[in-house]
Amino acid sequence: MNKKSIALWNITIIISLVVTAFLCYNNYQLYQTTIELWEDFENQEIGTDKILQNKVKNIENDFMKRENFKFVIDDSPTELSNVIAFDGYDPRFAGSSKYIYVTAIITAPATNKHKAIVKYRDMEYTVV
Repeated sequence: MNKKSIALWNITIIISLVVTAFLCYNNYQLYQTTIELWEDFENQEIGTDKILQNKVKNIENDFMKRENFKFVIDDSPTELSNVIAFDGYDPRFAGSSKYIYVTAIITAPATNKHKAIVKYRDMEYTVV
C-alpha cells in the first residue's frame, strides 16, 4: 500500500471513531432518560394521578358553590313606587305592600298623551 492509501484509511478510521463516540454518547443519554422514565413508571400508583384528582376536586367544589348559590333580589324590579308620584301619597309613610299593578293604559292619539290606571294597596290611581 502506498502512503495515500494509508492516509485515507487513517482519516476514515479517525472519522468513524469520532462518529462512533458521538453516537455512543447520544445512546447513553437516551438510555439514562429511559431509566428515569421507567423508575417513574414503577413508582407510580395505578389509577391515582394526584394532579388530576386535585383538579377534579377543585371543579367539583366550584360546581357545588355555584349550585348552592341563591340569587335573591332585595326589592322587586316591578316596584314603581320609587319613580311614580301619586296624588296625596307620600312614600315615606308607606306600609309593607310595595307592588303596583297596572290595570289599564290609555293613549290619546290626537295629543299623543299617555295615562295609566294603576292599582296600589287596593286603591286605583291615574298616572300621567
